[in-house]
Amino acid sequence: MALTANAVVPSLGEGQTRAYKMADNIVIYRGAIVALRRQTGTGKGYAKNAATNATTVEQFVGVAREKVDNTLTGHVEGGKSVEVYTQGVFGFPVGSLVAGDVGAVCYASDENTVTLTSTNNPVIGRIAAIDATYVWVEIITGGAIS
Repeated sequence: MALTANAVVPSLGEGQTRAYKMADNIVIYRGAIVALRRQTGTGKGYAKNAATNATTVEQFVGVAREKVDNTLTGHVEGGKSVEVYTQGVFGFPVGSLVAGDVGAVCYASDENTVTLTSTNNPVIGRIAAIDATYVWVEIITGGAIS
């Protein structure tokens, strides 16, 4: 489900952070799964909410540390930056995932939803644990999952 406000994203030890310039006319909320658009065209190379357009190729870059609004007067592509956590274990709503999915590679179907479906979704990490509330994901940036 798409975020409409800052999310309380529990973590088990946040890691390093990195800042990315943002795409134009978007809001990224704290706790959002953030990706870079990798195709040609408007927004290429800029941070955006993950999987908000299933026809684009995206690369996961982290979990938003803060809310950043690039829709305000004078907004431009690259006009604001969002800081993201690039490593750590983060909890997202459990959805339809089950205990048997622990250890599986997982993907983002939007900025707050973890799935096992790879089609048009960026890989975000490996499922570390699942409880009644959260799917705990060890995030892996850079696309390298072994």
